[in-house]
Amino acid sequence: MNVEYRTLEGVPNEQIHTAFERAFSDYQVPQILPLWKFEGMLQRRGFVPQVSLGAFYEQSLVGFILNGLRPYQGILTAYDVGTGVVPHMRQQGISGEMFRRALALLQAQSAGRYLLEVLTHNEAALRLYRKQGFETCREFSCYRIAREALVQAPAAANAARLAVEALPWSDQAADYTGWWEYAPSWQNSLDSVRAAGKALTCFLAVAAGQALGYGILDPRSGDV
Repeated sequence: MNVEYRTLEGVPNEQIHTAFERAFSDYQVPQILPLWKFEGMLQRRGFVPQVSLGAFYEQSLVGFILNGLRPYQGILTAYDVGTGVVPHMRQQGISGEMFRRALALLQAQSAGRYLLEVLTHNEAALRLYRKQGFETCREFSCYRIAREALVQAPAAANAARLAVEALPWSDQAADYTGWWEYAPSWQNSLDSVRAAGKALTCFLAVAAGQALGYGILDPRSGDV
């Protein structure tokens, strides 16, 4: 089978989006993203086409590794935004070959670490990543609720003294990193938030002129 491998530099987002939807059509968690949301994901997670790989068969993009690249926790780090192969092209060694080529690209950029996130019950992906030398460093819990299931929080006794201000995102939240109990994931890091720009809103809780807490929300998607 004559599969061509090359970077995704110059490949339109629309073509990558189509391949992404096809590759994740049978994923355990639905990945049906409209183009605007897909492009927002790429922007926020630092997608760099020059260090990302595509597998092309008969001019069609049938596999991809979408990589980000930026400093993270003091190390130039590559982040696997998404890896996938369309269903009818699986079991052809495409994923392994893409990883081999992607690693060469990242080494040429002097990346010191390669980071990715995967569902803990996606055994096929876990086998692939461990075969490529990845090791588990920590686990996250992810939560989701339907909008209609949200319940208004009861009024607190000190509600009259507490103000919540909705502000356009700025670097202001960087002043509050000392409140963190743990370092956020790549996609929720300050650099990712900065990359999203005006798409996000920062909510700041203030009492007696003192900031007490903050949260960051994407009003379009409901992502917190």
